[in-house]
Amino acid sequence: MAKRSAVRIDVAGLTELGKTMLELKDNVSKRLIRKAVKAGSELVVQAARTQAEKSSRTGAMRASIGSRRDVRESRVGVEVRAVGIFKVKGGAYANTKANVRAGRVGKTFLVDPPTYYWKFIEFGVRSRNIAARPFLRPAFEQNKQAQIDEVKRVLAEGILKAQKFAARKAAK
Repeated sequence: MAKRSAVRIDVAGLTELGKTMLELKDNVSKRLIRKAVKAGSELVVQAARTQAEKSSRTGAMRASIGSRRDVRESRVGVEVRAVGIFKVKGGAYANTKANVRAGRVGKTFLVDPPTYYWKFIEFGVRSRNIAARPFLRPAFEQNKQAQIDEVKRVLAEGILKAQKFAARKAAK
C-alpha cells in the first residue's frame, strides 16, 4: 500500500485578515475558513484530473479524484483537506432482513475506486521497472501559489460579506 504523504502550507502575512476574522462570530469564521480552503483545494483537484487524463488510457481515474475534509486533523484555527483518490459510491444495500432491521435498505455505500492502479501510475513499480507518471504531486506543485491566492480571495470576500451583514443587522 502506498504511503500517505502530506504537504503542509502555512499562509503567513495575513494579519489584517486574521484580526478581522477574530471580530466575526466563531461559527461564521469556521464556515468561512472551510469554504476558503475547499476553494483552494479544488484548483489542485481540477489540475490533477487534467493530468490523470494524460496518464490513464481510459480516463476512469478522473472521477475518483477529489478533496475531502480531514476531520481527525482539523481543529480550531486549522483546516485540513486531503486531495487524492477516494472511495466512490458503490451499490445499494439489498432488501434483506438484516438490512431492514438496520434501516439501510436502498442506501448506498462507498467502495474502493475502480481504478486501483492509480498507485502504480503515480509512484511507478520498482520491481517491474515501470516509471512513475505522477499526476497528483505535479498538480499540487504547479498550483501552490494559485491555491494560496484563491484562499486569500475567498476569505476577503467572505469577510466583507459578513461585515456588511453585521452592519445591516446592527442598523435595524
